[in-house]
Amino acid sequence: MRNTGPRSKLTESMEMYLKTILQIQRHRQVARVRDIAEALDVSMSSVTAALKGLAARSFIRHDRYEYVQLTDEGRRRAEDLLYKCEVMGKFFSVCLGVEEGIAKSDACLMEHVVSGETIDRMVSFMEFLEREKNKGQKMVDAFQSHFLRAKPSASPARRRQRS
Repeated sequence: MRNTGPRSKLTESMEMYLKTILQIQRHRQVARVRDIAEALDVSMSSVTAALKGLAARSFIRHDRYEYVQLTDEGRRRAEDLLYKCEVMGKFFSVCLGVEEGIAKSDACLMEHVVSGETIDRMVSFMEFLEREKNKGQKMVDAFQSHFLRAKPSASPARRRQRS
């Protein structure tokens, strides 16, 4: 995970634009303003404004009426975000037993604030569980049983859900 100076200071919204551009490019080869607006459910003028900010920070190249292109740094940043989202989603669903849709949604919200060190630890923990198949699966199963037996009132999140 990288953080290099003032260019790395992006808002969550700008990071979402980078990630969306990369996802569109992977699916359709090229990203257009219209595609980005549709994917994020925002106006084309909002996309244009965001692209100007990203271009000013050298994360993308874009000329009016042309395709949007990620720079090398923009691609690295977008790939880091996707990686974080994938790792956390897998950790939440596989290790914690969170329903897959919720796990993905939570991961996408958290990808903007979690550190590279935390992601590295999650990956290492999942690798450990995989390497220690019997022990690892027993740990995951034991946690799942513990969670299901835990009193619903014990968790502040569960208390909020019931209110």
